[in-house]
Amino acid sequence: MSKIKFNFNKQKAIETILYIAQKRDYIDKMSLYKFLFYSDEIHLNNFGRTIYGGKYVAMPLGPVPSEVKALLDKGCPEFVINDYWITPTREPNMEYLSKSDVDALNQAYGMYSQFKPRELSDISHEHIAWKNARKKNSFVQNNPVDFLDLIDPDNVELIEDLEENSKFILI
Repeated sequence: MSKIKFNFNKQKAIETILYIAQKRDYIDKMSLYKFLFYSDEIHLNNFGRTIYGGKYVAMPLGPVPSEVKALLDKGCPEFVINDYWITPTREPNMEYLSKSDVDALNQAYGMYSQFKPRELSDISHEHIAWKNARKKNSFVQNNPVDFLDLIDPDNVELIEDLEENSKFILI
């Protein structure tokens, strides 16, 4: 079990979803989940924290942010959800997102927005974090993704710092 943990910030997650969703007229859940995953990977490697503190699980179609999925499944007044499509009901409150958050979100969106949802799923299946989580217990469908697998293994200092201090980081 990874020692790296972050504190989930629901409001920041909502603003993050709104930020990504406002880039299109609507967004599908799978694309959103993959944009969040890659944004968090970028931000974690560059700034030592994820954007909103959510955990990921390795589902059959790729990594899924568990708290965001629960939020969308439950329903939220900031979004209209029609099957797999998410339409924001308001603009994001940018006071919740730092410049580095926005930069990481824009970078991931720029890298992956040209792909269709199924292509994003296939791409995510090549990620070591998803592969390692799926290998942990083949009888469990939704194994947790270890944040350690999102960090460049050569960045030993960051890994050691996060293993010791990540649970104290309020996002």
